[in-house]
Amino acid sequence: MQSIKLSEKELLEALDLAAQRHEAKHVSVRDTGPRMTSKYETKLVDFIGDIRYKPHFLGLLGEMAYAKATGGEINKEIYNRGDDHTGDVGRVEVKTSTWMGPDIDLKITQREVEDIENQPERYVLMKVNESNFSEVEFIGEISRGDFIKKATKKRYKPGYPMNYILDGRKLDKNI
Repeated sequence: MQSIKLSEKELLEALDLAAQRHEAKHVSVRDTGPRMTSKYETKLVDFIGDIRYKPHFLGLLGEMAYAKATGGEINKEIYNRGDDHTGDVGRVEVKTSTWMGPDIDLKITQREVEDIENQPERYVLMKVNESNFSEVEFIGEISRGDFIKKATKKRYKPGYPMNYILDGRKLDKNI
């Protein structure tokens, strides 16, 4: 797996964008969810300061690392209801995981795959270790069409959304 190193300047830019993305959301959804309110201490949490920015910050680390590795640019537009779904780096949707096990999966909600008009051309899976978050790992990428053909559907718990799931080891490893 390829590792992409982000500079201090890039980390600070990611933090600034994460704060903007978070604060742009409506107050009714802004501070909800387990990741938003978890209080455990990591180097990442110490760096970002405000735990509420963590989900956006993690996503931005993956987006910025992929853009850096491919010569692309991340979408820096701030939306109050989510992005336009065409992609985070050009027409590529970047998903970032903190799962440290060997069985890392690319997960995309059924709604995101099936019900949204604009669609990316490719999906990418990146991995961030919260203890060494300036080094982002590229796990793999896949075309949207191949993802839909190869993925299985899974709901993790009752009441959770249905997801399309594909084992990260089945993704293309070329960046």
